[in-house]
Amino acid sequence: MPLAASTPDCTQYAQPWGLLVKGLTLICAQTLTLTHLWICEAFGFIAINQLFKLTPYVISIRDLGVCHLNKKEYVIQGVKNTIMTNPDFSSFFCNLAFLKDNILSIVNNINVIPRGYSNHPCKTYKNCTAKIYPQDSDPITLWGVYIPPPFESLRDMNLVDHPKTPYNKWVNLFQRSSFTSKFTLKGHWFTDIMTCHTCKAIDHSYLMCPIHNIHEWKDQYPRKPS
Repeated sequence: MPLAASTPDCTQYAQPWGLLVKGLTLICAQTLTLTHLWICEAFGFIAINQLFKLTPYVISIRDLGVCHLNKKEYVIQGVKNTIMTNPDFSSFFCNLAFLKDNILSIVNNINVIPRGYSNHPCKTYKNCTAKIYPQDSDPITLWGVYIPPPFESLRDMNLVDHPKTPYNKWVNLFQRSSFTSKFTLKGHWFTDIMTCHTCKAIDHSYLMCPIHNIHEWKDQYPRKPS
């Protein structure tokens, strides 16, 4: 496992390491992998279940115009419209032999989470909490889209990044599509890479990571005044 950073410089990060623990009972193994964050003075690491399950995160959407948090249903409706009317999605579901009920079970579980704001960009720690927990009136211009994937897992983890896997075809459909509803502009895929150096997630930036608000984390890695 990587040692904790010796300096507070947020540009320096240890590379992720693997940790193999043998001889555990099933209950103990589940406790280890399900407890997400492990931290002490010497090191900190995140346990990842190696039974590879696909993330519900699909893409982040921009260009919808300013849409407040209490109007997030407009964004969800825009995503639903694309899935239900775009012929590329229809072909994809047809190849999976999906029935209408299967498709509805997916579109009825769409969720969107605010990831960007039209003013006061989240570039310092000062307003991070406000960005992670926005108010209904906050003007939001970037949304993360979360949808249960049509399949639970991939059989071969070596194919995770292969462009021809069903999962990557699924994500690529969203990347090539536009999204609109009666009350929004035409949204598109936000192509900038978003990777959190703390938890390795791909749906938010380092400064937006919710782990930073955990009491134990703040004790080990106190923030410098902005």
